[in-house]
Amino acid sequence: MKVDIEKIKSKILLIRSQRMGRKTTVVMLTMENGMEIIGSSACVNPDDYNEKRGEEIAYENALKKLIEMEAYMLSELQKTEKHL
Repeated sequence: MKVDIEKIKSKILLIRSQRMGRKTTVVMLTMENGMEIIGSSACVNPDDYNEKRGEEIAYENALKKLIEMEAYMLSELQKTEKHL
């Protein structure tokens, strides 16, 4: 078994993005099952803030969390199948 990133992406129902403060972006992924995953990004200098780049990084950070959760779930499933 391995993590299928495209399968994970296909289960994203909604993507919301919000600038927070002067240099932070937060992205929330809402999954088909109702789970909400948050990713964030920030720059050091507010003058360097780029909304599009902040959204991309925050999205990738949220996606990484989903991939980690999926990997854990697959590991548990594989462990359970070995004991059957």
